[in-house]
Amino acid sequence: MKAHQLRARQQQQPSHIDRLLQSLIQSMNVVSEDADPVHHGSELPSAGLRQVVAAATQAQRSWRCWMDMRLRVWLFVGALSLPRSREHRSPVLQVDYHRESGLVETAYWVIDRHAHWHRCADVAARIDARSSTGKHRAR
Repeated sequence: MKAHQLRARQQQQPSHIDRLLQSLIQSMNVVSEDADPVHHGSELPSAGLRQVVAAATQAQRSWRCWMDMRLRVWLFVGALSLPRSREHRSPVLQVDYHRESGLVETAYWVIDRHAHWHRCADVAARIDARSSTGKHRAR
């Protein structure tokens, strides 16, 4: 198989991270049933969201997006966090969740051995919780 054919085939096949991101989004159940997938950033209604997709593509991050007839947008940009994946011994995605008004949140999500997704505790929240109780636990 020639190099350009191999590249074209790789671009058509979703990567492992793409599949993980899709699985997470389905488990979140936040996208409206009447929304359609967006396949190209140029389809998005705002320059800000188009820039998010362009930056994600440039950084080789995975993204998935849906938009409905009222131009409501659900955009997810994800990347594998290697340090957190090692810590949890399971894939951990850092996911930026955008709506039509912009970034809603950034969170880390881990998938367990039963294929269930769980939000990772924020490191800062753990530090704040320990300092407010005066207890410091070894990890």
